[in-house]
Amino acid sequence: MTLLLFSLFVAGLQPFHGIDLAAALEQYPAEDAPVGSALTAPGDWPNYGRTPGGQRYSPLEQITPANVADLTLAWSFHSGATGLPQGNKASELMFEATPLKVRDKLVFCTPHDEVIAVSPETGKSIWRFNPHANLRAVPFLACRGVSYDETPMATGFCAHRIITATLDAKMYALDADTGQRCPAFGQNGEIDLTAGMGLVKPGFYYVTSPPSIVHGKAVIGGWVYDNVEHGEPSGVVRAFDTRSGKLAWAFNMGRTDRMTLPPEGEFYTRGTPNVWAPISTDPVWVWSICQPVTKRRISSAVAGKPCRKNTPVR
Repeated sequence: MTLLLFSLFVAGLQPFHGIDLAAALEQYPAEDAPVGSALTAPGDWPNYGRTPGGQRYSPLEQITPANVADLTLAWSFHSGATGLPQGNKASELMFEATPLKVRDKLVFCTPHDEVIAVSPETGKSIWRFNPHANLRAVPFLACRGVSYDETPMATGFCAHRIITATLDAKMYALDADTGQRCPAFGQNGEIDLTAGMGLVKPGFYYVTSPPSIVHGKAVIGGWVYDNVEHGEPSGVVRAFDTRSGKLAWAFNMGRTDRMTLPPEGEFYTRGTPNVWAPISTDPVWVWSICQPVTKRRISSAVAGKPCRKNTPVR
């Protein structure tokens, strides 16, 4: 299961409600990915922060403090991303992507949500995917990165996937080798992240950060245009199956008893806190919030007192 530490809430591993998280988690080793997986290769960078927990540490040792000053430019790549035409509300353009290094490719996104794969050796373009996102009402253009997932021991089309979300609140699954849509994911490779949200005005809900991948689930929040009116879209956090695109669970702070899509005529609670930044995860354990211990609960780092102390959940 999963411990989700949202950057919206500073959690760390200090004692929380009497629980020594660091000591508790030491009892449970992290799961191992299959041998040869890009998720464990020392030369790869398969998550936004390299590891699911966001350590941003590489074990490679070729570059050291002694030789870093000798580095020279090997290649450069120009994405072609520019600002939108004058008069468009989306006047800010920020290139914030952290590229992923997975297998034989560097993969990143542009501020327009295009996804590009290049050769890490030469910088030459291998493939490019353009979702043609509707950017007209977005206050600023930014994409912090994409996500990677793989089906263990599988080969062929979409066995290795790039998951990306956009400024018009869509999520796409792409074949990591070709950049083509994975047709089994949602409708021809895409899902609508406004499902269950009710009224979403243009520019009031979108995604700038990559989802966190945990056990074949893409866990994602969203950026909400808040402090301008009452009843903004929900800050619900959701997990979607990376192969099918189906909703696995939803954490809605206004209805923590319901983890499914709201029934017809109802919506995720409006005006709740949102998680727009990248999410750090622990792929093994999760702590429940003031509820009976069940599967797939959000971390107690969010709020509330755990119902059972030091009880990790599979």
